[in-house]
Amino acid sequence: MPWKECHVMHERLRFVARRLEGEKMAPLCAEFGISRKTGYKISARVSRPRRAHLPVSRSDVLHRA
Repeated sequence: MPWKECHVMHERLRFVARRLEGEKMAPLCAEFGISRKTGYKISARVSRPRRAHLPVSRSDVLHRA
């Protein structure tokens, strides 16, 4: 059986969606194979309001130049 292909952003969205549904942080992080510190970081990025004129990621900055 071949390995499943996964993308980082897709996995982050799945993580955040399940967290917003009310799942506990520790077991969710264990399932996704990340530390709790990283889990809280990902959750904080989503809950923090973003300004429209700011780039979404570092790669956006590099591509705008």
